[in-house]
This record gives sequence, C-alpha cells and structure tokens, in this order.
Amino acid sequence: IAVGTRSVARVRARSRAGATIRLDHGRASFAVVHRPGARWNVEVGPFEIAVTGTEFDVHWSDDRQGFEVMMSGKSGKVILNWSV
Repeated sequence: IAVGTRSVARVRARSRAGATIRLDHGRASFAVVHRPGARWNVEVGPFEIAVTGTEFDVHWSDDRQGFEVMMSGKSGKVILNWSV
C-alpha cells in the first residue's frame, strides 16, 4: 500500500486474513496477492472495495463525493459495494 502526498488513510481493522483500509482523502495504490481465504477491503466514502487480488489505484475526493478506481494489474478483480 502506498498512500499519496496530502492523502489520509488508516487501518480500520486487521486480521491474519487481511485488513480493511479507509481512504479518507486523496490517492492510494494497492498491490494485493490473491490467497485463498484472504480478505482485503478498501473503504472510500460510502463505498467498499473488496479485493480478490490485483494491483489498482484509488482516488477519493470528499469535496466532489466521488472516486476513481484504476486497475493496473494484468489479472484479478475488485468488487465495489455501496456500504451506506
């Protein structure tokens, strides 16, 4: 996980299987290796991204109430959920 300049992120929960990261503002890059039973999640605004194993960037803009997810890995997927 790499958090961008002037960005705010925090670990909300962690376990042996993975973690939940909250991106409050800005950008972050993630590289998650797929493992059976792994549980990695990224929270951005009212959304939750469930990561099954891939590389991607997330940009959350609280003032615009919007976000971008840009896949950079050659395989894998993310699943977006509305968490409100």
